[in-house]
Amino acid sequence: MSKDSRYGKEGFIRFVLSRIDPIGESANQAREYLKAEGLDAESIASEGAKRVRKMKLQIQAQQTMKEMFEAGSVKRKAVQWVDRLLADRDFSFPDFIDEEQLSLQNRNLESLSEEDMRNTLIQYFTLKFMDSIERDADA
Repeated sequence: MSKDSRYGKEGFIRFVLSRIDPIGESANQAREYLKAEGLDAESIASEGAKRVRKMKLQIQAQQTMKEMFEAGSVKRKAVQWVDRLLADRDFSFPDFIDEEQLSLQNRNLESLSEEDMRNTLIQYFTLKFMDSIERDADA
């Protein structure tokens, strides 16, 4: 339900359930009843399915926008974190890799440029922060 709606989900469900007239338990009886009332059951079902698909797409679009916004703020946080970490003169990339038990595609850590290390750390902390947000949301 949209925020602009006057009724919440529970109110909507109560409204629909209050309007249901039990006419029988079989689908054939329901179709016959609708036909007797001058309604086309197939078009009603088709229209309902279209509305449900449209609502699902809207929800997915909203979720995607939310994730994109969160990912942007998380990446900014990761960049700041990495910049502070690299500014620390006691920081050692190989020690960090060992402590965090990270496996890298490039085994020769000495051959990595400072930019490669920075990008690797940004990716690591972005994923770590996003995972933390997802765990907090699930809790």
